[in-house]
Amino acid sequence: MLSGLNIGDKVDIVDTKEPRSGERKSVYLSQIVDIVSSTQLKILMPTLGTRVVPLEVNKRFNCTYYTSKGLYAGDFVVIERTRENNMPVLKLEIRTPLKKVQRREYYRYDCMLPMKYREAEVDEKYTIEQMKELEWKDGVIVDLSGGGMRFVVPTGVLKDSYMQFKLVLEIKDNYREFYLYGDIISARPSPNNPRVFECRTQFKKISEVERDLIIGYIFEQERKKRSSV
Repeated sequence: MLSGLNIGDKVDIVDTKEPRSGERKSVYLSQIVDIVSSTQLKILMPTLGTRVVPLEVNKRFNCTYYTSKGLYAGDFVVIERTRENNMPVLKLEIRTPLKKVQRREYYRYDCMLPMKYREAEVDEKYTIEQMKELEWKDGVIVDLSGGGMRFVVPTGVLKDSYMQFKLVLEIKDNYREFYLYGDIISARPSPNNPRVFECRTQFKKISEVERDLIIGYIFEQERKKRSSV
């Protein structure tokens, strides 16, 4: 039942009970420290901001796991609170099969990320080394998802044109370079700065591995943002 999970994977935890009217569910952050069996694992005592949250024993929670193969979710019950290596730890028992999370694949992450772009041909076939030698222009990504992105550039890009994009994302303390193709589905002068163009693209020919890495990056950035609040 826990196939695909590994020690070190990050987890988000929420109470399965609906919050009272006007309240939002709290998201607690943790990390897997041991996989005990096919239905049990141990995690660090979760935190909310800088506060450690000792979850109740015998209470049911929902957990989202950030793995190298994508995002998975399922319910668990806390069966024990203990300490290991002087760290507070929870022992969990999984109560529902893990399911891969797809519903937020196109969640858009607001950002300001440098990228490079160029006009491309649909049937072109370059190696990575050849791509690095091509002529690229500079742009800035202002929101990113597993399906596409919105970006601004200093010169006009035509709607329905076909482009290639080069971007670098920091994933699990390593920098990963992406060479992605996309159709331009909108292009117009930016309402905030008419000297630059605001464009949207939908990714084409993107592999599931690349998509999962981008989604994982987005969720990791959102985790960092929440934990700093």
